[in-house]
Amino acid sequence: MTLLRACVMDDLHDTLGQARKQGFRLGVFSDYPANEKLRAMGVLDLFDAVVTAQDPEVQRFKPHPRGIEVTMDRLGVSKREAIYIGDRADVDGEAADRAGVRCVIVRRSFSRELNDGIASFFADNQL
Repeated sequence: MTLLRACVMDDLHDTLGQARKQGFRLGVFSDYPANEKLRAMGVLDLFDAVVTAQDPEVQRFKPHPRGIEVTMDRLGVSKREAIYIGDRADVDGEAADRAGVRCVIVRRSFSRELNDGIASFFADNQL
């Protein structure tokens, strides 16, 4: 887990904090347990909901939409209000499409350019 902290994008904590200040409710849906990973990255406290495929009300992997639906329920947001950010079009994009929510696919990268792009997205997409 200590390696995860070294892989965190610059300013990730600030970017997520800024999204929360703008009124975004943040959630994670992962096919695998995520709490310890998010804690190791120093961002667990910034998420309002953390859902995994192993949760009793999900029991399905992406691209099935159930995990996104449960995450939206826990966040108290509608499909119209939700934005799903993932890194794999074939899995994350498909899951979002099946759930009927907007989706942004980002490249896997630890560059500042990617982090700035996510920050810009939050700034430009006020709900």
